[in-house]
Amino acid sequence: MGILEIVRKIVKQQAITTLLQPIVDVERRCAWGYEALSRGPFYNTTKLINTAASAGILQEFENTCIRLALRNFKNTQLTGLLFINVSYETLSQQAAFDSFISSAMAECDLKPSQIVIELTEHTPSQDIDKLRDAVAYFQTKGFAIALDDLGSGYSSLQLWSNLKPDYIKFDRYFISNIDTDTVKQNFVSALIDIAQSQHCTVIAEGVETPGEAALLASMRIPLMQGYHFSYPQLHPKGLNLSCFPSAIKNPADGNQAAKLTSHTVSVSSNISFAELADIFRKNVAATSIAVLDGTVPVGIVNRRYWYETMNGQLAAETEISVTTLMDKNPLIVESCLRFDQVSNLIIRRPELTMNDDFIISHDGHFVGVGQVSGLLRSIATKPIKNDKLSQFE
Repeated sequence: MGILEIVRKIVKQQAITTLLQPIVDVERRCAWGYEALSRGPFYNTTKLINTAASAGILQEFENTCIRLALRNFKNTQLTGLLFINVSYETLSQQAAFDSFISSAMAECDLKPSQIVIELTEHTPSQDIDKLRDAVAYFQTKGFAIALDDLGSGYSSLQLWSNLKPDYIKFDRYFISNIDTDTVKQNFVSALIDIAQSQHCTVIAEGVETPGEAALLASMRIPLMQGYHFSYPQLHPKGLNLSCFPSAIKNPADGNQAAKLTSHTVSVSSNISFAELADIFRKNVAATSIAVLDGTVPVGIVNRRYWYETMNGQLAAETEISVTTLMDKNPLIVESCLRFDQVSNLIIRRPELTMNDDFIISHDGHFVGVGQVSGLLRSIATKPIKNDKLSQFE
């Protein structure tokens, strides 16, 4: 059987094994998230992908890998974010990928706020504008975007400038032996400065030795991934963190999104307009109310919008569903995010103002409601370098 026949069989039978490799939060000394890595039979994944691309079935192959990755992540009940690999070609087919990923996430009860789309470059993008539009579209839907292997490939620095991703992964070349190579140290240091100015989170990928990990930690790289911490596994267990200095073993955890919770008022998605009105009247301090499907947030209703509607043409239609009134694409942030990371997500939602709220979740389940104004007050007491926040003032 030839390799193309094997690829077609993989797609048809979903014959892919998904391994998960932890991405380590250096400061908190725990897994920040996991990258899903697909393994096929007989051939390495790169060869299978190249064959699928040549045969014009790359999107089908990638969708199979992603669907199985989502299922494995859900079944393992891991916390944190899931990084899924998506090619430029597949993401650029915006409508098709949107339809697929929405369906695949619904099957696994996952939300965009739990997913990071990690862009991988198999061939040069033929249409940068189309790719940039797709990236911006999925960011507004709540997905984070990561750019893989910065410093390798055809035009990664240009893509970084054009796409404005949320995460940047440094290519293994710059990480290997960085503890003994001052040229690499200077190069990576310069890239870190650029990333910070762009409010982009850096991930050092391919960390394989204690020396590399310790040096990168001293350079204040917040996230790392590699064999030194854990090999890719079906069910990741434990992390090797012995390389980090004791000074970061017990960090203060006071600037995480969970601390921004202003209230925990929520309603079911099947309540009526009249019932929502009664809840707003009883909770006068709630500037908005989260709408849940079970424990999973699906929307948010702003008090101002509710008040305007109550006095408008819908006032008499008291049996109308709350889903008619809610914002179906609220900003949802994971409770473990730092203040600066929450602010970066807000900046990417230009429709949000000082008076708006966002939902805080833990592994996709409702925790509470936070306020943009509350975030700004918290940052004022814990200064974080983020000049763009001035747009809310």
